[in-house]
Amino acid sequence: MSKISKTDLEARFDPSAFLTADVYPHIWQEGKEALEYITDYYIYVVEFFQKAAKFDDVMLLYIS
Repeated sequence: MSKISKTDLEARFDPSAFLTADVYPHIWQEGKEALEYITDYYIYVVEFFQKAAKFDDVMLLYIS
């Protein structure tokens, strides 16, 4: 994940594709606000995983 920068994420952001694929959360019609929401959380999640790796902690990811 750390190899994908915020700029890369923004460049690949395609809200219409997310709407078509019914990707959660259903905020894609909000445009720039949706992008800001995603990038803010993406940065947080990357940092969280990096800190876990630094201390040899494991991460459990649950997707339902």
